[in-house]
Amino acid sequence: MMPQYRKYKIPATTIGILIITGVGMSALHYFRDPYNAGFIKYPLVTFFHVIPGAVYLLLAPFQFMSSIRNRWIYIHRLMGRIISMLAIVVGITAFFMAIVFPFSGMIESISVGFFAIIFLMAIVKGIKEIRAKNVVLHREWMLRAFALGLAIATSRIIFLPFFFAIADPTLTQIKVLFITSFILAFSAHLIFAEIWIRRTRE
Repeated sequence: MMPQYRKYKIPATTIGILIITGVGMSALHYFRDPYNAGFIKYPLVTFFHVIPGAVYLLLAPFQFMSSIRNRWIYIHRLMGRIISMLAIVVGITAFFMAIVFPFSGMIESISVGFFAIIFLMAIVKGIKEIRAKNVVLHREWMLRAFALGLAIATSRIIFLPFFFAIADPTLTQIKVLFITSFILAFSAHLIFAEIWIRRTRE
């Protein structure tokens, strides 16, 4: 028997702040000099990571709103296909960027590559489950993917206070802080997603 879910709500303001932060940081790629030379060397890869990523963050929350899903199921399904394609592009480009031009070196290649694979796996599993009409499992995998998508915003929120707290940080310090913030944020989001999924099951 498929599990049912209790009615718990994550504060919309929390999700909104993370989305605004994620989209805002994405926009900064085109309004300031890039911190990673790879962004200049591979502009198309950067574009197909940043723009689809921002669109994914903006659209994905609507897929979890039962009011929209129940009243406009066709729109829900159409958006789901679009969002899934965008997510796959984001995951593939994230993996490429981590392997080919990591800002923080080998540790970034390993950690970002790891989370990119999990993100892609969650999207693919989510698609597979909905095609098999396993709605509950589809929801769970898409929640995992969305939690990882939001984690990039949390990593920036962790990074910035420490960055400004360090007087005249060196490049090495910035790289260490960058990847530490990334690992903390993505690990926390993945753990929270699992706790949330299990907490809301009946």
